[in-house]
Amino acid sequence: MNTTRWLCLLVALCCNAQAQNTLKTIPQAAQVQTNADAPLYEELERSLEQALSSQNSQEVLAKLSADFVARDARQAGVLTRQAWLDQARIRRAARLVSDLHVQLNTESKTAVVSFYLLEPASDKRPARTTFVVDVWRQQQLMSRYTSPVRQIPSARRPDGKE
Repeated sequence: MNTTRWLCLLVALCCNAQAQNTLKTIPQAAQVQTNADAPLYEELERSLEQALSSQNSQEVLAKLSADFVARDARQAGVLTRQAWLDQARIRRAARLVSDLHVQLNTESKTAVVSFYLLEPASDKRPARTTFVVDVWRQQQLMSRYTSPVRQIPSARRPDGKE
């Protein structure tokens, strides 16, 4: 397995551990995995990206919880709200691309949203695709986990041998 796949796996495991810690007191019956809620969270993600692109710090901070943290597979450590916002200001405008998935816990109003984010090429840098896992609670972003990917994996078709 190449380094990128290991990093994606690490991010997914961290996200799962964080989500499990967040959701461990909620009965399993309350957990619902559905894409019916995807439009709400897709809109939240798009509005966050739009606020970041327009460098509207007040709007971005309003979407982040007070204890927001971000982790990036490319860097060691955790970024706080302000450090993440400072870093996000220098990146290029990005757009959400395929495979937005939402796992929602209806009792705690916590959602884990995963998707791919594409940053277009510029004079100084090539295009970059990042796998993002966001944890939202009551429509505020609690944490973000990111890992670079070389290409978006294609959807796997069932082959009848599962």
